[in-house]
Amino acid sequence: MPEWAPDLDHDLAQLVRLQDVMTQPDYKTEYPKTVRRAIDVAYAAHFRALLEFFHDGRPKGLPLKSDLTFGEVTGEPSPFKPYNTYARQRLEDADKLVGHLTKLRRTRTSDWGNHSDWQLIWPMIRDLLSRPAVAPLLSETLAAISSAGLNV
Repeated sequence: MPEWAPDLDHDLAQLVRLQDVMTQPDYKTEYPKTVRRAIDVAYAAHFRALLEFFHDGRPKGLPLKSDLTFGEVTGEPSPFKPYNTYARQRLEDADKLVGHLTKLRRTRTSDWGNHSDWQLIWPMIRDLLSRPAVAPLLSETLAAISSAGLNV
C-alpha cells in the first residue's frame, strides 16, 4: 500500500461522513450550535485539503514536494484545473476559518456542506474512485459512501 493511501482515505471518508451528517433533516435540532460550528470547521479543513489535492495545489504556485496531489496518485495531471470561481472562494473561506484567527472568521462559518460544496467535490471524488488502481486503496471512503447511501 502506498504511504499516502491512509491519509487520503481518511480525509475523503471524513468529508463524506460529515456531508451525510450535515444534510440530515434533523441536523440543526440534533446538534447544539457549538457542535455544529466544530463540524463546520472540520468540514472546511477536509474540504480545503481535498480541493488542493484535486487541483494539484493551490491556485497560485506549485505544491510543496511533501504535498500529495491528484497527479501523483493517478499519474495524470488534474482534470479539475484551473480552480473555478466558486472553488477559489471556498478555498479562501476555508483558509479564513481553519488557518488562523481572523476578523473575518465569523462570516465564514455558516454554509459548509451546502449543495454547491457537494456539487463541486463529489464529481472529483467519483473520478478518483473510478480509477481501478486507486479505489481498492480507499476502503474507508468506500464504506462511508455506502453508509451514506451514495452511489459511485
